[in-house]
Amino acid sequence: MKKFFLNIIAVSVLVMLVFFLLLICLPMDKEDFLYEYNKKVELIKDTPSPRLILMGASTLAFGIDSKQISDSLGINVINMGLHAGIGARYYLDDYLQFIRKDDIVLISPSYYADFLHSGNGLQETMPDLMVATNWRNVGKLNYEQIWQLIKGTPFYCLRCLMKLRRPPEKKFDPSQEYTEFRYLASGFNEYGDEMSHWVIPPYRVNPPKEPKEVVKNDEKVDESFIVYLKKSIECYRNKGAIVLIMPELSSHDNYVEYDPIRIEQLMKKYGLCFFTSPKNLEFHDSCSYIKWGASHFNREGVTQASDRIVALLQSQKSLKRIFKSSK
Repeated sequence: MKKFFLNIIAVSVLVMLVFFLLLICLPMDKEDFLYEYNKKVELIKDTPSPRLILMGASTLAFGIDSKQISDSLGINVINMGLHAGIGARYYLDDYLQFIRKDDIVLISPSYYADFLHSGNGLQETMPDLMVATNWRNVGKLNYEQIWQLIKGTPFYCLRCLMKLRRPPEKKFDPSQEYTEFRYLASGFNEYGDEMSHWVIPPYRVNPPKEPKEVVKNDEKVDESFIVYLKKSIECYRNKGAIVLIMPELSSHDNYVEYDPIRIEQLMKKYGLCFFTSPKNLEFHDSCSYIKWGASHFNREGVTQASDRIVALLQSQKSLKRIFKSSK
């Protein structure tokens, strides 16, 4: 029996070694969505002050027009949002080195991936991120991030092998009625906004005749992430930045599902709060472009969200001196 278990362990180790060799050797397509992370690092390194830096998940990447915000506030705007699966712990640790005095940093953690699932990244994303960034900060990953990387490696390798059999992906072509939207690095503009989806016609669907039933997510809020978030914000403020926690941009369905008010109630236990009520960044489901109730916004939703963020920031007394001096 002992020999049997030793054989199982040996085979498992061999299989994982094969997968990790594939992970290292398989080339990363520079059109891969997560390749954009490298460009965002260049943005936060090179964009001159004064700066408004928005950090978060894909709801930011697909939810705002940075130029619209910049023109309204008279300040350089950088959209660092990309993918919830990266996890807030990874990008907050990484971006800290680029923060300057008087930067305004809006941190918008994902309700699902961060507040409910610790912010350590997801197995569906971590292998792609490591390959796309040439293993950036791999030595600084915590145990949970490494575990997500290990769990996701076999699936990443299989996805890559399947891609070798497909023709190269092309940009989204809105002129073709049935062209599927592609999540590609080339869809981002110079501010860090994913803008290729702006040309998609608004999702045309009649509201349900009866109220749509939304199942509330009852998963427990991860207190360890809130503790981490508090420490991270202190590090940012020690560098002279003004840091605000922003609720995640949300459709009505997502708002009901994750109930951000309960998240904020637990945040208050640690002396944290959103800089505005989560209700102020909840939008009608028709602002979505994927399906009724999703939180990736169409062009109208992007415009509404950007206007809303501008109004909320202009109401912050602590920021008026920066906006006034930057015009």
